[in-house]
Amino acid sequence: MAGVTSILASIKPKAGNDIGLNLKEGTTPYVSVSNGGVWYLEPNGAITTGNFDLRLWFHGQATFTTGLRDNNYSILNRSVSSAVGSDWVLPPTNSTYVVNTVASGNAVRNGINAMGQFGIGITENPVKISALAINARVNIMPNPFNAEFAVNMNIPRTAQVSVNVYDQAGRLVVQQNAGKLSGNNTLKVNTGNLSEGTYTVVVKGDGQTLHTEKMVKILK
Repeated sequence: MAGVTSILASIKPKAGNDIGLNLKEGTTPYVSVSNGGVWYLEPNGAITTGNFDLRLWFHGQATFTTGLRDNNYSILNRSVSSAVGSDWVLPPTNSTYVVNTVASGNAVRNGINAMGQFGIGITENPVKISALAINARVNIMPNPFNAEFAVNMNIPRTAQVSVNVYDQAGRLVVQQNAGKLSGNNTLKVNTGNLSEGTYTVVVKGDGQTLHTEKMVKILK
């Protein structure tokens, strides 16, 4: 992370109560924030670029685990000075939800780029994974391409992935289903039957559009 050289970390009692908490993970609402305590991360400067993965350990302490079940809790964030329930948010920007289990003794969230207070938010029911946005990183190369191009993907959760290629008239000319993928993957797409021209490549995961890019085919 650029802009930060040191961080003061501490754990303190949760300030205030949960009145006004109005937050959802996908379509699943949070109903409370654990009373076990809140972690404070206070940097010596503002984050200018970069992000971090955060793991908060509670080691089975009853004050933290009350109300926790597998996949019904995650990390929430608010400013250091806040004591207001409505100030809790999903950690920005495009942080990635991780399925947490009580037996692990911790809560994890990836891709965070904010500091402040971090609490353990609790949902009434398990989070509906299929309803969560997929914050994937996708890169397609080369562009221009000839006989094929490669789709490099980093997908934070398992998703059914497909690559669709459309011509300038909007017709689907190539479709490649990659099956269920997660993590880092490279998918090569054969375009040998396409003529020269400009195409639109759309990468989808569980029906969500992960990436769209204009691509140019040239014949050598």
